[in-house]
Amino acid sequence: PPRTEGRAAQLPPLPEDGRRLPAAPTSTLPDKPDFLPGTKVTAPRLYRVGPGRFYRVPSEVAAIAQDGDTVEIDAGLYERDVAVWRQNRLTLRGVGGRAHLAADGQAAREKGIWVIAGDEVTVEGIEFSGARVYDRNGAGIRFEGRGLTVRDSYFHDNENGILTGHDPESDILVEYSEFARNGHGDGYSHNIYVGKARSFTLRHSYMHHARIGHNVKTRAMQQVPD
Repeated sequence: PPRTEGRAAQLPPLPEDGRRLPAAPTSTLPDKPDFLPGTKVTAPRLYRVGPGRFYRVPSEVAAIAQDGDTVEIDAGLYERDVAVWRQNRLTLRGVGGRAHLAADGQAAREKGIWVIAGDEVTVEGIEFSGARVYDRNGAGIRFEGRGLTVRDSYFHDNENGILTGHDPESDILVEYSEFARNGHGDGYSHNIYVGKARSFTLRHSYMHHARIGHNVKTRAMQQVPD
């Protein structure tokens, strides 16, 4: 049969209910900032990332973003760029198509492509591939905060697609996404592994061809599969 992975047409269409819009007004920063570091901006800020922009790769914004900001990443390939996101209430989204983060041997904190340590973070329209680390647990997203939403994203050929920590007050939502060929091959890594969260909701997503491990492994207290 024909290969289907990575094709958005295989997944249900995204809802037309405004969920992909920022939750609050934003102050758009120009491609070349015209303010000094530390300048106070009252509204959440919008950063745009891409090869032809002032911020060329996501990691450059990860170092300076603040709580509540939105980061829009132009579609395209970003090789060997990894980041730690410490801020709360971030929205990280690909625009014009998926932004593909190909690790190629790199890992933030020796954990994954993106280590997300902030709370209530939303990730949309991002492709993660090639996460490998010394302990065989490299993740597309290593989540260490409280409250994560992943939407319209593609995780493939990592040791883990998403790997979360244990937080009994954390809610994890994954929807309209695809997970393929994640796992080291030893049975201890998976397409998704959710730790002891309060709830885990998985809906409208395509999970397939995990390498030896599970397509979905969860220890969440409440689990809501579609």
